[in-house]
Amino acid sequence: MKSFEDICRMTQPEVKKYMKGYLASKKYTVVDEDGFLYAKGTVPVLLVAHMDTVHKEQCKKIVNENGKISSPQGIGGDDRCGVFIIMNLVKKLHCSVLLCEDEENGCKGARKFTYATYKRIDENGEVIVEKYINNLDVNYMIEFDRRGNNDAVFYSCDNKDFIDFVEDSTNFKLAYGSCSDISVLMPAAKLSAVNLSCGYYKAHTTDEYVVYSEMIDTLDAAAALIKEECDSPFEYVEKKYTYPSYNNYNRYGNSYGNKYGCSYDDYGYGYNRSVFNYNETDKREDLSMMAKSDVDLELEVIIYDYSMQEKSIIASGETKAECWMNLFIDNPTLRFNDIIDYTWG
Repeated sequence: MKSFEDICRMTQPEVKKYMKGYLASKKYTVVDEDGFLYAKGTVPVLLVAHMDTVHKEQCKKIVNENGKISSPQGIGGDDRCGVFIIMNLVKKLHCSVLLCEDEENGCKGARKFTYATYKRIDENGEVIVEKYINNLDVNYMIEFDRRGNNDAVFYSCDNKDFIDFVEDSTNFKLAYGSCSDISVLMPAAKLSAVNLSCGYYKAHTTDEYVVYSEMIDTLDAAAALIKEECDSPFEYVEKKYTYPSYNNYNRYGNSYGNKYGCSYDDYGYGYNRSVFNYNETDKREDLSMMAKSDVDLELEVIIYDYSMQEKSIIASGETKAECWMNLFIDNPTLRFNDIIDYTWG
């Protein structure tokens, strides 16, 4: 088996080729299609990671100082940590595995998987076309694509039983994030999922580093979670967001999401595009006045500034939707894809 540093040195096609062979050596039948590798296991949990990184240059020099692994070219812990964790988990737990391509470019691989099909012959000899996503035969999904060491991110899934199951079985605690492959997979599969921290920090920068011991802690915690008794699937329960309906928004033209480089419902938030349909700067004051009355929520987002240092931005509002709207009203050059993390206060 390749070491973590070996995996970090690979390109995405090299990771895909290697993992295809590795999974086959663990007695999996591997589906290799454009955008993903999929291997169905006998343990009813789907393990998810992505094979790409944001870095344009592959690691040449890798530095390991006091358990922190980095590279001048960017170590790519996001998400080679996830790949490495899955490699180790399937040595003893024959879970299903999905490794996606191009997560950093809009979860393209995960999206392709939701449409991918296979053919089977039914009892009458008829050829039936099925979607993989509809026949996973798992109780839930675990993704390993989160910075830090004890976050459990559920995105748009609001299944309280599943959240309790994860928190009670691990030392991971509920946190919030913007988007990952399970944001696409959960509503399509109608299954709950969680994204667990896996020990990388300062993602998307050449200063990124991985704390190896924390990655192994996640590996151990995931193994313990998978072994917890679970008799039936955890259904995907979509989180509901409430916001005022302003009928005059539509008359301003282009959607708010498109203007600022994102589409909220594509990221699993369930937002209605029409709520943000405006693009004229002279309408911002009117919108701001409507959104900022009776403020009782606070949104903190984390971005990287021009010097690639983490920066915090605060937005307030009466509802979560208003917080998001005020964030972009007050920061007109900010794009949704610039946000690396967020929390509610």
